[in-house]
Amino acid sequence: MIDRPQSRRALLAALALGWLAALIGCVPEHIPPPPARALDLPERQLAGHKGSVRAVAFSSDGRLLASAGADRSVRLWDVATGTTLLTLTGHRKSANAVAFSPDGKQFASGGDDRQILLWDVSTGKQVLTINSPGEVYTLAFSPDGKLLASGGDDKVVRVWSAATAEPWATFTGHDRAVTSVVFSPDGKLLASASYDKKIRLWDASSQQLLHVMKRHGSAVRSLAFDPEGKLLASGGADRKLILWNPNTGELLRDITECSCLIRTLAFNPTAPELAVAGEEGGIEFFSLKTFRWSHGYISHRRRINVIVFSPDGKLLASAGDDKLIKLWPATEVRKPRQP
Repeated sequence: MIDRPQSRRALLAALALGWLAALIGCVPEHIPPPPARALDLPERQLAGHKGSVRAVAFSSDGRLLASAGADRSVRLWDVATGTTLLTLTGHRKSANAVAFSPDGKQFASGGDDRQILLWDVSTGKQVLTINSPGEVYTLAFSPDGKLLASGGDDKVVRVWSAATAEPWATFTGHDRAVTSVVFSPDGKLLASASYDKKIRLWDASSQQLLHVMKRHGSAVRSLAFDPEGKLLASGGADRKLILWNPNTGELLRDITECSCLIRTLAFNPTAPELAVAGEEGGIEFFSLKTFRWSHGYISHRRRINVIVFSPDGKLLASAGDDKLIKLWPATEVRKPRQP
């Protein structure tokens, strides 16, 4: 039998060990987010898709927004006016992914029809067609614009020449569909996520597998590098936001729980924070200064499929199953609202 002073010392020691383990990422950090409130900010709604909006992307200058939808259409929008510039109908099935080339002259779209289409921004003409072996769920250009990475239901990360559409490399190892691919800001690393609950990190040049990161308890749905390439964030259907060191594959923080099943996340390019969103139609913000959830908003009536900040950090775009794209003033959205 242990006396009370010993019990107290044992309890304090256990608490200290638990705090240390949480600090270095050995155990999940239970950081409950604040209750989400209705977002009462003025937003612009971009309406035109006749089905769920699966993806959106800003051009590098922030003047254009591309979107892809379950209605098979790909649209190009003028961000300043909110008007549709082009409606492109090359896909035969749902369009799931879009990505702009870094120079802003082209953008790519991919869909369930197993095609990746490259479009000329100025004319709206289809300039290249890539036939993928599987349905395409995610796309990412390399920072130099020479390569285009894709992933989908065939479990393989494929990298293509953006100039010729020829295959450049294949990265294998995932056991289930690939949900997200992203290049590091310097182009040296390529990260992929999958329904198999794993993240794989590759040397983009040598094609060598560097790390396999396992921490999520369910499908990993979204990946993002911070603007400096020092952090890799992952979010999944287990309601976890996890931060990794991309250079070592080391787990930095295992943050639970987000109030939503995470489908999408994005780093704010001008402020130390992350935004996440998902099934419940809300957007939540995690501070990289305090490492706490700062605030949350209910912003869509149905599931949110994608959120992305404009390159200058002034706008946050969100889109979802309510067929709408919404543009929010990011400087206001990031401010916690008082109850």
